[in-house]
Amino acid sequence: MNKYDSKIQELTEQKKQCFNQINRITRIMSGDPQELKVDAKHKTSETNSDLTNAEKIKNLQMKAKNIQFEINNNKSKKSQTQLKLEELKPIYETYRNDYQLVLQLINTEEEKIIDLQTEIENKIKHDETISAQELELVDLKSLKSLREIEDEIKNTDSELNKIEISENLYDLQNPNDLSPIIKKLSELNEDLIKNESEIIININKKEISECFEQFRELELSLTEIESFNNRFLSEISIKSKFRIIISSDNMKFFIDLKFFRNDKEQLNFNELTTPEKIFFIIVFYISVKLHIKNKNIIFSNASILSKYNKAGSIYRAIRKILPIFEREDALSKINLIFIISNLELKKEIKNLNVKTVHGS
Repeated sequence: MNKYDSKIQELTEQKKQCFNQINRITRIMSGDPQELKVDAKHKTSETNSDLTNAEKIKNLQMKAKNIQFEINNNKSKKSQTQLKLEELKPIYETYRNDYQLVLQLINTEEEKIIDLQTEIENKIKHDETISAQELELVDLKSLKSLREIEDEIKNTDSELNKIEISENLYDLQNPNDLSPIIKKLSELNEDLIKNESEIIININKKEISECFEQFRELELSLTEIESFNNRFLSEISIKSKFRIIISSDNMKFFIDLKFFRNDKEQLNFNELTTPEKIFFIIVFYISVKLHIKNKNIIFSNASILSKYNKAGSIYRAIRKILPIFEREDALSKINLIFIISNLELKKEIKNLNVKTVHGS
């Protein structure tokens, strides 16, 4: 805006000079003695002194008109810029508030991590059962919280309860003897045959239809995520394939993931190289966010395991991902925000606006 104001002021001064000259020539034409003396002094230095006063006035009027056109043009551009700034102001405020919120969350989480590490270190140091040598080998980042451990124990107990076999059907002394189970199954089969006419199975068609529809939606979601995923993975000559596998009892399903390198070599995740694993982790996260129509995608290295927090691989992945968002119209309106903590960026990344945040 200051640039337009400065230009308008400069042009206004030029227009003013034109009218000053017109007024001076007009006074000369009216026979003003003082102006006649000044005019005689300047005639020798003027290159267009052979023009008549009327021609000079006409040229100055044309020049003033052109200058006024430039002034109007700059004023119009200034107004358009002002309107654009007004339109962008709410968006800017939203981004600024989001940035402040993210920054606050990062600072809060970092403080929690530091407090938790300090608490764990103190507890370990006062535990006489742990030697100093063992203490040096402890990676605090790999330690799970008490809540996580309790949840895992509950899940394990729940799974054990599901597969628990009644003592009446299982002989601890002779586990290979399945005769009690076979006998029980035979009795159950006889009961079913005997009461077949009385057994009524109600079929809820609506519920079954909904199940199929939900399953179809899941398949479509996986297909779209796979498509986004492969759009990025093609940058490293890898393709992913998601498959839904149903258990033999038709009660559970699993998502099986396979990778193909150069459309030939089939691999599972553990067979990928570390850079390939890191690239997949990042693009899979982005693909899920794209599937749920997120316009602002925020990825943080704090959300992945420490063994995959490799600066070189993460920044190489970002360098390969950004051009895809720039050249594809469908992705060009997506805002990518990478929050990278404790990993130094040694080489600048093209078209990446870097903001360094220092914790207080």
